[in-house]
Amino acid sequence: MIICDQCDFNTFSGTSILTVSAHDPDDPTVGKHTNVTYKILSDKKNFFIEQMTGVIRVQNPDLDREREKDFRIIVQAKDMGLDPGGMSSTATVYISLTDIDDNVPYFPQRLYNYSVTEAARIGATIGRVKALDLDEGENARIVYTFVDQKSMFRIETDPRTQEGLITVKEPLDFEQQPLHRLELEAENPTTVNGVKYKNKTILLVHVLDVDEPPVFSKTRYNFRVYENLPVGTLVGKVLAQDPDKTKSSISYSLRDGKEYFTIGKDDGIIKTIVELDREAIARHNITVEAREVGKSNPTSNAPVVIIVLDKNDNAPTLAEGDEAHICENDVAGTVIHVISAVDLDEMTPAVRFHFSIAVKDSNFSVKDNGNNTANITIKRAGFDQNEVSKFFVPIVISDNGNPSMSTNNTLAINVCSCDQNRKPINCRNFAALTSGVTVTVLLIVFLCIIVAIALAVLIVHQKMRKKNAFIGLVKPPGEIREQLVRYDEEGGGEMDTNSFDITVLNSLRANGLRPPKAMNGVPVYAQVRKPNNDMGSVVRMKKDEADGDRDGLPYDTLHIYGYEGAESVADSLSSLDVSSIDSEQDYDFLNDWGPRFQMLAELYGSDPCREISD
Repeated sequence: MIICDQCDFNTFSGTSILTVSAHDPDDPTVGKHTNVTYKILSDKKNFFIEQMTGVIRVQNPDLDREREKDFRIIVQAKDMGLDPGGMSSTATVYISLTDIDDNVPYFPQRLYNYSVTEAARIGATIGRVKALDLDEGENARIVYTFVDQKSMFRIETDPRTQEGLITVKEPLDFEQQPLHRLELEAENPTTVNGVKYKNKTILLVHVLDVDEPPVFSKTRYNFRVYENLPVGTLVGKVLAQDPDKTKSSISYSLRDGKEYFTIGKDDGIIKTIVELDREAIARHNITVEAREVGKSNPTSNAPVVIIVLDKNDNAPTLAEGDEAHICENDVAGTVIHVISAVDLDEMTPAVRFHFSIAVKDSNFSVKDNGNNTANITIKRAGFDQNEVSKFFVPIVISDNGNPSMSTNNTLAINVCSCDQNRKPINCRNFAALTSGVTVTVLLIVFLCIIVAIALAVLIVHQKMRKKNAFIGLVKPPGEIREQLVRYDEEGGGEMDTNSFDITVLNSLRANGLRPPKAMNGVPVYAQVRKPNNDMGSVVRMKKDEADGDRDGLPYDTLHIYGYEGAESVADSLSSLDVSSIDSEQDYDFLNDWGPRFQMLAELYGSDPCREISD
């Protein structure tokens, strides 16, 4: 058996494929015993063999691997040459045809349909397509391309399956182009005799409509508005539309910047709700949201930049920390300092500041340099820090805006002793500033203030406590308090013990003594009337007033003595016991105690009946 695996050949008739050889062990010198001839016993239509050489050649020039790849040939070898008879044997030859790129790739269908939504992202796969090639291996590799290179789609070959993978190359829009017709070409990368085999088909891509979000007329909006304009000033207008065929209404809103601006819900007009201040915020970055009025309510956003333009609403001032010094050895005409100014308004190249002295000064002059600076020059010499250690020069600074703004500023100029380069050596004012106010001094002052405040709070608190205690002693009207005083009985006096109103006892003077009568030219009669309010409350109030009077004498000392009984000769030893046959007590003597006890006399007396005689 002879095997020829993947024999390479051309399909021309007579092409040699291989040579077979047989060996005869007989003596070659004897006749024709070793003369071997060859013959094919099978498949004579495709191959033939040369009798004497054993070369197998192609008989059929139309061999096709795609129709029949493998062939089985039986070859006979016989001795005795061409003479009849002789001995023979056979062998089997297997021939396998190798592939050449002799087939054109083709598409099973002439038309393919695909669909994709307009919202498909770039790179999204919409489908696959496959062309067939009867060749194998490298000869079967296929390359897919769109004839129109400006197509909105891209196709690549899957090396594993040799399929064409169709993807989205550019954004799709149903409203602009709902259908795409693509001409697709498939070809082999190799050439046969300088020719590439290719085939074509048609792809129809249907774009499906989706509810797209609104589309703004610009990707970014830029507006400019002046500062200090009244509330409601128009800033600008944004516009968005529904790209779908339905053309839904659009509603606008602000996602940020609501503390400065408002936007019309239906028209997209942006207005101010406060007066803008460029010095506070010179640039506003806000976001406008557009929303379709419908079921799904898709939204989209657009950035809006609002530049606040400057107005001349701030006056220039001296630069912070601008302080000059004079040297005691400076001569007249010396430029001791160069001042500059700052302005919160926008500093454009056209802004100019003008400097001048507010009042005429015999010591200093100001020369405007024309470049937003000015020279401070001394008019005389002989400054002495022992005489005047510091000068304050009023300077007017104005700008060239419309309207022009100006301010009065004060430049502090210290008198110092300097070296030859005008470097200050000793400035009395500087020393005072650095040594006079230290952290330690400030701390001590602060602690003293805290202690003073604490003492003041404590004093007020004590006064409030005394006041509250005094108020607590005065009971509301209608509340009657009594105290039961019990006396020991030693004889056959009354069986009952009298109870006394403590307020009455407290109102009587100690030892029953009365103050001397006031001598008036007009006779005084008892003026009494029954009290209209609670007697106990009034008495307690008067008692509290007397207790609080530091100038008053202690007339309210209470002395209590034992009760001797009603049948005793002395009755009672108590100076407070003013007994009478009647149950009523006479309080007319209270009228004799002066104006201080006038209210008490009125409470315990009868209706006044006073006669005044000349």
